[in-house]
Amino acid sequence: DAPKPSEADLLKEMRDLEKELREARNRYEKEVDEQRGKAKKPSTRPSLDGIILPENPTRKQCEAYLAELRKACEGRRSFSTNDLATKKLKSLPIEHYDLLITEMANRTSLRIYANYAMRDVDPEKLRERFVESINENPDSISIIVTHGWCEDVRPAIMDYMKSADGSISRAWFQAAVELQEPTLYPKLHEVTTQSRYASQFLAILEILPDYDLAHTVDACWRRASEGKLQVSANTFAERAAGYGNVEALGSMIGQLQSHNSNYMSHSSSYNTRRTSTLRYIEYRGSNSDIKAWYKTNKDKLVFDAVRKRFVVSEDF
Repeated sequence: DAPKPSEADLLKEMRDLEKELREARNRYEKEVDEQRGKAKKPSTRPSLDGIILPENPTRKQCEAYLAELRKACEGRRSFSTNDLATKKLKSLPIEHYDLLITEMANRTSLRIYANYAMRDVDPEKLRERFVESINENPDSISIIVTHGWCEDVRPAIMDYMKSADGSISRAWFQAAVELQEPTLYPKLHEVTTQSRYASQFLAILEILPDYDLAHTVDACWRRASEGKLQVSANTFAERAAGYGNVEALGSMIGQLQSHNSNYMSHSSSYNTRRTSTLRYIEYRGSNSDIKAWYKTNKDKLVFDAVRKRFVVSEDF
């Protein structure tokens, strides 16, 4: 019989095999890289250096300039205030800076450079241009809202809201709210109760001193409860309860934990859902007790608007 190899011989043989495998893998990866290099097409991306903006450019020349820069920046991953692309954008005449908003809104290859380019500009120097171009460039509304120029474009906002629906952007919605125009209130209610941004829209509506926010909150909660909004009904339940909606309060109470669970297993944990519920009632007890109290007293609960509490009518 042939002698059995020693443990040292086996270890050496294993090391030799591992070495051969590494060498074979390296040869394979090298061949793959070479094949990729051969198949790779030469870059057709133009150089930024060769893109020059004419003196005193027209609007069309500025648009053509941006188109060239857009193509040259495709695939670039270098972003800074000192990047050549940023500097190229800063060379645009200030009256055409609204074009940069379009780049950002459309998420083109220039969007980050455009953001950098606009950082050091005095917004008041842009005001007239943005106001004048709002109809041809609706994306400018974000800048209008940011700097509080909504009154400057009141006619455009009023016209825009005629056909607005739940897909309206948050910037356009805020612009409409800032006009504080009562004739728009029904439209604002309609849009809010259809939008996936309903929660944010409600927060914006709070700036209107004479708007019936409770009505819109209730409508949002009910539509969400019926599955007609892309937002959970729980998002609106606490708000609706805060305006005296006893059904919304019941929804909150129904969500309380009725047994011990991991939710309260750690000493630093606290039950935010329970805290939110107790904010609106004076009754105290276990979660099960609160559910039983609500079931017994639901039809007798009234809302004390001063204290923001639901109380049993015989105690009110």
